[in-house]
Amino acid sequence: MQAIKLSADVAMAVARGSRRWTHGLIADLSRKEDNKSFLKCILGKQYERLTTPCYNGSWKIQRCKTILRRSFRDRFGKQKHGRACTLAARSRVKKRAQVLKRLVPGGEGMDGYSLLDETMDYVVCLQAQVHLMRHLLGAFEASKLRSVRHPGE
Repeated sequence: MQAIKLSADVAMAVARGSRRWTHGLIADLSRKEDNKSFLKCILGKQYERLTTPCYNGSWKIQRCKTILRRSFRDRFGKQKHGRACTLAARSRVKKRAQVLKRLVPGGEGMDGYSLLDETMDYVVCLQAQVHLMRHLLGAFEASKLRSVRHPGE
């Protein structure tokens, strides 16, 4: 069962192409010693490229210094009165984004917009994987019923 799940995850990641979550998923899968030889066999020459972090040796996105300065100035500058609700809402959004970063493979170093884009893509691929698995299960059960009804065929 584990081999089927591993094969499905790798097939989904390879079929989707070069997205950050695909690199993250394959890198996460390759951390387990049991999976390394299987992944090397399936991926071949692509194994090294897909298991190494993208974007200059880091999963983190390079950011412009002026954007960082502006965000720090806005964040740590003077706080206006009456912003308690806004700050509480931002805090909740930030906590939910942190949870989402842990759920999406490779999501730890993504900013908000990239995280949402990668999450949408990842969810669509997971839905396709579930749809395919359900059809495979249905086909397997149908063939099993046929073999029970007609054992000699």
